[in-house]
Amino acid sequence: MSVPKNQHSVPQFLLERFSDKDGYLYVLDKRHRNRGIWKSKPRGVFVEKDLYTQIESDGTKDASVEKEFLSTIEAKASPVVEKIVCTARRAAPPGLTPEEKDIWLRFLYCQFIRVPETRNKHTGETRREVLNEISFLSQLGLFKDDELSILYDKRTMERLWRNASIKSVTTMHGEWFDILSKKRMCVAVVRNPKSKRGFVIGRNPVLKLTYPGRAHLADPSVELWLALARDVAVTPCPGESDKIISIRDNHVASINRKVFEQSDAIAGCSRKLIQSVLE
Repeated sequence: MSVPKNQHSVPQFLLERFSDKDGYLYVLDKRHRNRGIWKSKPRGVFVEKDLYTQIESDGTKDASVEKEFLSTIEAKASPVVEKIVCTARRAAPPGLTPEEKDIWLRFLYCQFIRVPETRNKHTGETRREVLNEISFLSQLGLFKDDELSILYDKRTMERLWRNASIKSVTTMHGEWFDILSKKRMCVAVVRNPKSKRGFVIGRNPVLKLTYPGRAHLADPSVELWLALARDVAVTPCPGESDKIISIRDNHVASINRKVFEQSDAIAGCSRKLIQSVLE
């Protein structure tokens, strides 16, 4: 079975919801500013070679995270996202079933953790903790020199840490899931037909908004935004029931700017929209 080389950090079915009437996205990449804003079909946006492919010691490639785990989640999440967006456009809350909510939360978590910026940050923290622990134990004489030799093989260690980073995508954080499962869903809709604003999608698309000293997900003031279409975005919220709200242009613009701040690249339905994020 062939190994898919070009892999999306944001699933293609989600990117398609931000395209123009001809199916194109307008993209701005901070890493290639001299290229300006360019146009592409969703299949060519936010892709990276072997993004979720693990490399074995003999050089063979294992794409099971992409082909089995991520593809399965995306297939289940696509109709749930469709339901959220369609009901929002009818000015109704999503009304997800318990099974649909479970799928939604797993998709939201996966989209949060799967992007390179997030997973590398978490893996880097784990790496420092592990190395500090090994250093401490080695000082106590609990490791032999030949057992520690792998730590000095930079190529092997980079491969192992990269594989660990990729594998981390498949592990659901229990506390994270438990907290969000107790929250409801707030769906924000751009309802003004004359609005020139709309949501962009970032390469790192899940935006966490907090107040100083209040960053824990259990805090009711914490927001975790994910845009699902150019006119619909969602965040978990406290309360007894889901709710739907109209969102002002200035709030959309603020979310877009913050998504751009944390992402290498953004995409949207028009050149003008992308330019507005830079203003």
